[in-house]
Amino acid sequence: ELKNDSIQIIGDAIKGEYKTINGINEVINLIVTDSNIANIITEKLNMFAIKATYFKDKNLIELFGNVKVIRDNEIILGDHAKINTLTQSYKVVSKDSTKVKILINKSDE
Repeated sequence: ELKNDSIQIIGDAIKGEYKTINGINEVINLIVTDSNIANIITEKLNMFAIKATYFKDKNLIELFGNVKVIRDNEIILGDHAKINTLTQSYKVVSKDSTKVKILINKSDE
């Protein structure tokens, strides 16, 4: 598990490259894998996948296999996702174009 103020990462194996900038350890890239499912939690998104990669220079998280992205009352399921870490926008795709699912929970607001 890797955790700081803005992100929590849970997986069987977390490998990465770090760089010290102004006395602070900055993550340059990460590869997270899990035999069951890895989990990445940010302020706005809760993401699940068998494998996840992060590249700081591209502001990109990619999810591979059994992908689930949760934001507010929206759940997106598919095979692969790309998440922009600056805007928290994402795209989920599937090998089978009919497989991506969107589930929206109605709230009582």
